[in-house]
Parts: sequence; structure tokens; C-alpha cells
Amino acid sequence: MVSISASYIYTFAAITAVTTLLMFSFVAYANTLRVIPEMSKLKKLLRYVASKATELLTLSSSTNVTLEIYLEMPVTIGNREYWVQLRNDSSNAWVEGGFGKLSNVSSGSRVYFPQKAHASGHYIGGNGALIIRCWMNNTLPSIILNGSGG
Repeated sequence: MVSISASYIYTFAAITAVTTLLMFSFVAYANTLRVIPEMSKLKKLLRYVASKATELLTLSSSTNVTLEIYLEMPVTIGNREYWVQLRNDSSNAWVEGGFGKLSNVSSGSRVYFPQKAHASGHYIGGNGALIIRCWMNNTLPSIILNGSGG
């Protein structure tokens, strides 16, 4: 009688362990399905910002004027906070973005500008409109990005 009760308890423990593993697997799968559209929306947003910044760079380079544009941005993407920043190195300039806290490490989501420029500034989602300013600094165009709100 004792061995039968013990085998029931072991069976119950094994079923509980398998059920817990299956539940965590389904939660991870559901989170993955949610993240894919959010990443797609972020990349689309980065391409939009990059296209507007490229327009300003082109106009500023050809006319030698200072330009400024305001872009309405979503507060969040899905339920997640996001950030966008402009960066450059010695050969390229790009716009990049990610989710969570602003990071100095490369996010992997980058859109490069077709021309060399001095680029800086960042925007954190929910801080009003995104402002892009562009001007010529000697022979190299400069572009800066920030938010209109807090």
C-alpha cells in the first residue's frame, strides 16, 4: 500500500514538472510572437526618421541653410518604451534605435545615411515631437536630434 501511494506522488510530481515546463515554453513563444511586430514597427520608424534626416542633409548641403523639422512620434511601440539616436564615426552616419533604456552600445537596428555627416543627439519615446536640425559646418553637414518635451 505504501509503494502505491509513493508512486502516485512521484507521478504527480513528474506531471507537475512537465506541465510547468510546457507553460513556460508557451509563455516564451507568445512573447516571441509579440516582439516580432514591435521590432518591425521600430525598424519602420527608423527608416522614416532616416529618410527625413536625409532630406534635410541634402537640402542643407545644396543650399547652405539651417533647417529644422518636427516629426510626431508614437509614445510607445506596443507596450514598450523605445529610443532613437543619431551617431557617426569617421566614415558613416546613421540613426539607430532600441527598446528600454538608452544605450551607448550598438543596438543592431541601424539605418545608414547615404552621405557623411556629423550626427548626434537622441530621442526617448513619449517626449513630445522629435526635432531634427541640420546645418552646414564648413564642408561637413551637421545634424542633431532631440525631443520637444521633457
